[in-house]
Amino acid sequence: LYWVKAPNQNPVPAELCDLEDRSEADRDKHQDECLMCLFGSGELKWVDRRWCSEFKPNLERFRRFCVSDKASESLHLAETRMQDLQAITNIGGVDRDKGTFIVPARFEKVIRVGSIVEVEVEDPTTRRTEWVPGKVTVVQQD
Repeated sequence: LYWVKAPNQNPVPAELCDLEDRSEADRDKHQDECLMCLFGSGELKWVDRRWCSEFKPNLERFRRFCVSDKASESLHLAETRMQDLQAITNIGGVDRDKGTFIVPARFEKVIRVGSIVEVEVEDPTTRRTEWVPGKVTVVQQD
């Protein structure tokens, strides 16, 4: 989790997006940038790395800028995500080598576009199932 603080703008909490499947041209074009998902709006935005600060160490410093309803909601979402990530690292079932975990039923999660998740798939020919990584491209709310 990070704060994105562009010149002449208030800081916004954001989460770094995983881009393992970026093309070579895309990597060259955005060499000094990170793709961030902004909390609140869910907007994906390329951001200059110099504008990104770690979330937790700068929380008290930037909290005072989150006064509007929209900014307060963004901060609340980021703090909830931070607590979720901390809780996940403290539970059993975490496979740090694979970067996967089993989420207990008591966790309610928000899945964002760009998230990497493990999905159980079935080979229609052999009827065998396996878990494979998948990237979230669309999110529907109930």
